[in-house]
Amino acid sequence: REALAAAPVKGLLDVGCGAGVLSLAAAALGVPRVVGVDISLAAVRVTRENARSNGLGGGLQVVRGSTECLRGHFDLVIANLPWEVQMDKVSELDRLADPGGRLILSGFRNNQENPLIQCYQNLGWSLQRRLIKDFQHPELPPDISFTWVAWWLEPETS
Repeated sequence: REALAAAPVKGLLDVGCGAGVLSLAAAALGVPRVVGVDISLAAVRVTRENARSNGLGGGLQVVRGSTECLRGHFDLVIANLPWEVQMDKVSELDRLADPGGRLILSGFRNNQENPLIQCYQNLGWSLQRRLIKDFQHPELPPDISFTWVAWWLEPETS
């Protein structure tokens, strides 16, 4: 909700939409153009059913496939994806973000951040906010990180 309140959002892209929770929330909050994309047919079916069940079927487009099948730009691109997929999608998410748009990324751990943030900084993105959620397990070695991270990125200002 904070991301939607920070600046007007006319178009939101939810990459790896899964069950569509974030897409549905955006549509329910009045974002006029919401697109969820997922490579999983099951995820697309569940998202569509969840949209219908919540009376949001007309306010949400769900696409089965990868981001490469999408055209246009979005004010806000959100992606909760594993680190390996995040690394693979850097240029794609940059391409899909509107100039002046924002990215909200999550699904990776703190010990995976450095190469990922470097890629975005090289493309002109700046980290505006970082949230973490620690997970500790007494049976795991201390050098294994389960600290999950989420970022809010915006284009660097000159």
